[in-house]
Amino acid sequence: MAGQKKDCVTCRTIRYFALALVPIIILYLSGAELTPLRGVMLTQLAGWISGLLFVLLIVWKAWNEYWRK
Repeated sequence: MAGQKKDCVTCRTIRYFALALVPIIILYLSGAELTPLRGVMLTQLAGWISGLLFVLLIVWKAWNEYWRK
């Protein structure tokens, strides 16, 4: 369609979060028990994932700034 505007970055980000949140809410409200996650410390897992993503971000930023030609 010729007259249609592109979505702004904020609207797109909100849409992605909503798409990720809907299945989580459905699982929560249905009372489904995820047996593979039994015994997993989700807080610790989130910490490890956040730390790994932070290290990867630093490495990528350094590569992008200093070594990429």
